[in-house]
Amino acid sequence: MGDTKQFNEDRRRHDRQPAPRLMVRIGGHWYPAVEWSFGGFLVEDMAGQLFGGALINITGLALGDPEGSEDHAGNMRPVEIRARVVRTQRDSGLAALTSYNLDANAYRVMAEVRESADRAAAAAR
Repeated sequence: MGDTKQFNEDRRRHDRQPAPRLMVRIGGHWYPAVEWSFGGFLVEDMAGQLFGGALINITGLALGDPEGSEDHAGNMRPVEIRARVVRTQRDSGLAALTSYNLDANAYRVMAEVRESADRAAAAAR
């Protein structure tokens, strides 16, 4: 077969962002994003609430610590992102989501977080 990792990396249109940690609100629950890009999210789903193939609505994004309070409403930014669960990994408690659209608020929040992380990385050099 070939090197599928190389193939997958070549197909990626948006750089992944591992930090800072974004919290993603789906169906009234918060999910920590392990990695994210403008094209989707890899979220922790230890309870197994997300199922492959499901169409979902992401209604909020927040910066936060997954070990902190379950209520991230204090820094939640309302967004409208239509997405699909493309893969679940029950053994590791992860779910991969592909975003079909980002509203202006979602794009703004994610761009601000990415720019902030880029500035912090540049200052650390």
